[in-house]
Amino acid sequence: MTEEIRLKLQATGLTDAQIEEKVQAKVQELSGLISAEGALHIIANEVGVTASEPEKMTIKSIEAGAMDINFDAKVLDIYEKRTFKRKDGTGTVQTLFIGDTSGKIRFVCWDTATAMVSTVQVGDTIRVSGAYAKDGRGNVEVHCGARANIERNPEGVSIDIPVSVIERIDIKDAMPGDSKVEFLASIVQFYDTRFFDQCPECRKRVTDGNCEVHGTVEPAVSYVTNVVLDDGTGTMRAVFWKSQTNQLCGKSEEEMVSLREGSFEDVRLSLLGEQVVIVGVVKENSMFNRNELVVNRVQRAEPTTE
Repeated sequence: MTEEIRLKLQATGLTDAQIEEKVQAKVQELSGLISAEGALHIIANEVGVTASEPEKMTIKSIEAGAMDINFDAKVLDIYEKRTFKRKDGTGTVQTLFIGDTSGKIRFVCWDTATAMVSTVQVGDTIRVSGAYAKDGRGNVEVHCGARANIERNPEGVSIDIPVSVIERIDIKDAMPGDSKVEFLASIVQFYDTRFFDQCPECRKRVTDGNCEVHGTVEPAVSYVTNVVLDDGTGTMRAVFWKSQTNQLCGKSEEEMVSLREGSFEDVRLSLLGEQVVIVGVVKENSMFNRNELVVNRVQRAEPTTE
């Protein structure tokens, strides 16, 4: 595919030297967080050059372990881009929630791919090629890295599914599978935040500096928090991963990590009884036979507007 793109760029009048100059400039512009291959894809998109259309999959047909995935989808939600440190520098990651008429899925973009989605908005369509799928927290996710390409609003592509409207419901009415639901509830139990080392590349847990996939790595610190919510109609355990814990506690990642070896008691006590507005996905925890909320976003409730 790379050679095909080069040939098409040459057909626009660019010489090999000019193409290489543009590639190196793009790599430098993105602070080395992008490969030459990824830069070539971005340049091609900028001048309206695309490779031949590969065979496409539907989201429902994507299985963990699939490689070189190609599909069209609609952007349903966009989450905050994060920067992290690794042994060879700094990386970036951004997650989107996307779907087609067959289903919906988390779409995780790394480094090069975060640049490709920098202008994407909710409601846009995207054409993805060269992605891969893996299991993430019990669900299949699509990941994009240096070998992938993402095209925004490709000509002739229309996906007739609505952008999800967030619906506020009562805890008593929550059912497994409810997606992008909102609760207005109080925190009645706050369990200590659990910290763990994580591979910055694949997010698997790291033991003694070793990742089972990437070998010796400089681990990133991650964490997860569990609380119990009560809205007057019922209670539900809610799971806050790293960025959502930061939102909940009103602290930066550096401030959170500084509490790893310290006491969380002041944070816990400050949040008990607080009323919050939370958006997330309801899932069934079969081990404990209960429903749980995996949180996407959280903010303190405003008494004047709620």
